[in-house]
Amino acid sequence: MLNEPLPTEADIRKLAVKQAKFSNCFAVSHLSRFAAATEQDDAKVSVEFEFGLDEQRRYQLLGKVSCSTLVICQRCLETMPLVLECNVNIVVVYDDIQAKQLPKAIEPLVVADGEVIDLNEIVEDELLLNMPFTNFHQNEHCYARSQQFNDPNQPDDSNADPGQSNNPFSVLQTLKDDD
Repeated sequence: MLNEPLPTEADIRKLAVKQAKFSNCFAVSHLSRFAAATEQDDAKVSVEFEFGLDEQRRYQLLGKVSCSTLVICQRCLETMPLVLECNVNIVVVYDDIQAKQLPKAIEPLVVADGEVIDLNEIVEDELLLNMPFTNFHQNEHCYARSQQFNDPNQPDDSNADPGQSNNPFSVLQTLKDDD
C-alpha cells in the first residue's frame, strides 16, 4: 500500500536543525503537474530526504527522488516506459543575491523567515526538471520506425529491376534524350 505524500506545510529550517529524514513512497496522482505529463496514474514516486546543515552552516536538503512511469512516445504516439532518478541538493537562501553566490551544483531555494513550504512541490519540480524534453522509443522498439511510409504519388517500385538504382535525376536524363 502506498503512503500519503510528504508534508504540505514544512519549515525547512526547523527540519534541518532537527536533522529530519523522510523516506516515503506515494502515488504520482498526488503530484498534479507531473501526473498530467505522464500516462500512468498509479505509478509510484519514491522519496528519500535528509535535512541538515552544510559546511557553511546553511540549511540543506539532500536526497533522491525516483519514479517509473509511462509517457507517450512523440514518434509513434504509443506509451513507453520512463524511469527518472533525481539527486536533490538544495540550500535554503533568503534572497536572490545569496542564490547567485552558490556553486552551480547546489540548487537555491529562496524561503523567507518562518515561511513553510510544500515538500511535494520540491519532489514534483525535481521530476519535471529531469524529464526529457521529448520522449522517444529506442529506434528498434518504436512502431513508427518499423513502418515504411511510401509516397502514394510515386509509382510502385516492387517490379523494378533490382540492379537499377533509384536515381532522382533520371527525369532529367529523359528530357535530355528528347532533344
